[in-house]
Amino acid sequence: MVKQKKHRFLDLFNCLNLGGSDDGVTAVKIIVRTNETKSVRVAKLRGLVGAREEVKKFIDEFKLKSKSLKEGLHNNYFEDEMEEADSMSSNPFQVEVCADYAFYKILSLEKYGLGKKLAQDIYDFKNAFKNVEESAALVPLPIKNLYIIIGEVVDSLFKEFNSGRKEMEKVMPYCRVSVEKYVCEKLHGTIYPIYRQKTQEQEMVFIAKR
Repeated sequence: MVKQKKHRFLDLFNCLNLGGSDDGVTAVKIIVRTNETKSVRVAKLRGLVGAREEVKKFIDEFKLKSKSLKEGLHNNYFEDEMEEADSMSSNPFQVEVCADYAFYKILSLEKYGLGKKLAQDIYDFKNAFKNVEESAALVPLPIKNLYIIIGEVVDSLFKEFNSGRKEMEKVMPYCRVSVEKYVCEKLHGTIYPIYRQKTQEQEMVFIAKR
């Protein structure tokens, strides 16, 4: 039986100080699980006690390995998730969750390749349609531009990550819906006020008739 003790969040940060005795928290264990209902990952933190010198050795080794993996970071993330999705191929719902999360990680890495380009496209879109009244007069142009962005991202994903690889066959069917979900969530705050402004008169008539 393992003895468990509650730690303050501050104790987990204090473990970064490698001096002192083994009485306090010496390492933090991160447990990541998939919430299949919400298509998200849930992380839990646990403090580990003891073996301070062994933990220091492990951290030093981890730093060396992380430096060597820094190049092509987004590709490594994607391949790890695809391996997990492939191992769950018997359950299509689990494959969809893993694929959705993998695409989300690629698109959210704003310092690398595709994620960087998409972040710039989203920024330009928000600037182009920041005036709600003027943008409402341009409908359906905002939606057309939105789907141009989505189409370019989907094409890039198929060219960069599909590449005819057999292991990608199970996850690429979820590519477009994952991209649409990500981009629309990012631009909802821009798109919604435009269409509300556009349909304001019809909405008032509808409410009056109710």
